[in-house]
Amino acid sequence: MTRANRAILAATMAGLLAILGAVTFWPGAFFIRLHEGDTLHLIDILLRMNAGQWPHLDFMTPIGALSFAPILVFVKSGLGIGQSILVAQYLVALVLAPAIWWTAFSRYPGRWAYLFAAVVLVTIVGLMYGSTDPGVSISMHYNRWSWAISFVIVSLVFLPPLGASYPRLEGAIIGAGAAALLILKATYFAGLVPTLLILLLIQRDWTRLLAGLLVGLLIALAITLWAGVDFWLAYLRDLATVAFGDIRPKPGVSYPNSVSFPKYLGGSLLMLAGVVILRRSGLQQAGLALLLLFPGLTFIAWQNWGNEQKWVWLLALLLVAIKARMPRAADEADADTQRPTSDGHMALTVVIAMAMALSFGPVQNILLSPFRHAATDKTEYVPMVPNHPQLADLLTVAARAYQVDGRQMLQVPGGPDARWNDPDLRGKPAVLRGEVLASCETMLGISGWTTALADELAQAGYGAGTQIFSADLFSSFWLFGPQEVLTGGAPWYYGGLTGIQNADVILVPLCPQHEPARKQILDEIEAVGFAMTEVRRTDHYILFKPDLP
Repeated sequence: MTRANRAILAATMAGLLAILGAVTFWPGAFFIRLHEGDTLHLIDILLRMNAGQWPHLDFMTPIGALSFAPILVFVKSGLGIGQSILVAQYLVALVLAPAIWWTAFSRYPGRWAYLFAAVVLVTIVGLMYGSTDPGVSISMHYNRWSWAISFVIVSLVFLPPLGASYPRLEGAIIGAGAAALLILKATYFAGLVPTLLILLLIQRDWTRLLAGLLVGLLIALAITLWAGVDFWLAYLRDLATVAFGDIRPKPGVSYPNSVSFPKYLGGSLLMLAGVVILRRSGLQQAGLALLLLFPGLTFIAWQNWGNEQKWVWLLALLLVAIKARMPRAADEADADTQRPTSDGHMALTVVIAMAMALSFGPVQNILLSPFRHAATDKTEYVPMVPNHPQLADLLTVAARAYQVDGRQMLQVPGGPDARWNDPDLRGKPAVLRGEVLASCETMLGISGWTTALADELAQAGYGAGTQIFSADLFSSFWLFGPQEVLTGGAPWYYGGLTGIQNADVILVPLCPQHEPARKQILDEIEAVGFAMTEVRRTDHYILFKPDLP
């Protein structure tokens, strides 16, 4: 079995990052074309943290602090947020590069080592979360980073080393990777780390297991000493709010459907086919390990928006490495000996080819995203948040930023189609103090919509110093106007009335960004009996002042 050349592998990784970095930074700013809401969520959190706030302790979010810390390093240095995001991706790639290099060299044979390293690096620095949409987006960057770490630690546990073993080093990488997943996005930790511990126990790999536990616990202790025990309690509270809430316990289809729907069934069947082939080829432990990984990998995909099966590419790479280790003999033993055979080689080749074909679209989309970013027509773009110096280098398409479009229910009481307006079919409407609010949702133009409302509120006397709680997915008026950030408020609504006790006014949009969020907030206000008095009503919102004792 051929091994990758250490120096050439390192040079290849450096060259790939240099090329992708050059095209990424060529435009001189960050131009996104999709997911403006997610980007505003990221901006909101970064500016709060830059002002000294802590995730979980000062504001609610289920996303771990490490998702923002690399970007914050450059924001605090005075770099624009757009450039800070781009530079931070390469910082993450450089930090992880030694572990990626070692995993590729020690676990993957020949040319496959180069492919593994390339896939992981591209996943870190890409400018699209996946899918086959040819846009540029920073949405869910933490998912890409978490997948990259997952590819490394799963490979180190699942695959035996090709040469000399360094269990302490690899245990340290596994432990550090697991700790990173915990404070990046806990979904990945919950989906993978328990399984990896079980696999190390099955393998009786005590050195890697103990080294991994020691390093992981030391990192957790260091965070506790820095942030305090309350940090972990607040993090758990935020995770529980999302997991048991109604807004976003799952960002897509149900778990069974994320495994069995036509879009996902192919990947699931390939995973199970890999398990069967390995076990029939006599690789019982590898087959069992793959089977044990399946629930955790599908759980992660289920919890990620879009339910994209990025683990299918990992499956292909793992099977490639296993196949390279299987002996190929001219005269095979009979089936009773349970030795790997040429039939097993052929079957694995088919599964590998199908897995790579199935996941090729999203992988190449991530790879090409920096090149699409380099080819941006800047004349179409405007700053996403106007009049904010540190956000001048983060731009989006003008039509998407300021062309406010939405959808609205057209059925009216007494109209010819009123008989079809069945609440059991449509869903119960939002009710505000006995007033049924019309069904309406803003779909596009979040920058224009929020800017207009922030300006109108300021003109009405709710400007500088005003903290606003919005019955919607966002309460980020402070980014677009003179208002202040809501103390204790959530950058993105996941449930509860966080921060409402600190609000100077409560805004109920008549055409919110997210109707279910508005309805749930109003239902919760009604349920807790939160008293408030209407002080202003326009064509766009109803404004209340809380009646606090």
